[in-house]
Amino acid sequence: MPRICWQATSDGRYWIDIALGAYDTKLMIDTGVIDPRQRVAFELEPALYDLLVQRNQIKPKGVKRRRDSSGILVNLDCGEVSSQLIDPVSGLRVGPLIVADIVRTFPRIPNRVGVVFFHLLTDCTVHWDLNSRQWCVDYV
Repeated sequence: MPRICWQATSDGRYWIDIALGAYDTKLMIDTGVIDPRQRVAFELEPALYDLLVQRNQIKPKGVKRRRDSSGILVNLDCGEVSSQLIDPVSGLRVGPLIVADIVRTFPRIPNRVGVVFFHLLTDCTVHWDLNSRQWCVDYV
């Protein structure tokens, strides 16, 4: 199986290359972004989310309700997006095409990819090498 890897940044964050629709971007891996329904894979700050909506890269699905970190119930715009890993060396899209939900969060919060995306990478394997501080994906 081919493997692609990303190195942790000096502040310990992992940023990986993912195509959201026709738009290539870097998203921060956040293992705290979870969804009990296994649908929400991405959380984007308003500027990028709105850009993807304007370019018809997100299929709107309405509003998703959830509690923020202070316990307040908030409504977040939600849509559906096709996504795929991007090889950081070649720039090519690799691995399976994933269709998952994406939500519009708040300004100044990094664009994030959560565990649902990785759960949907069928026939792939994620390796988190803690010694070398690399996040790798073996894909078909």
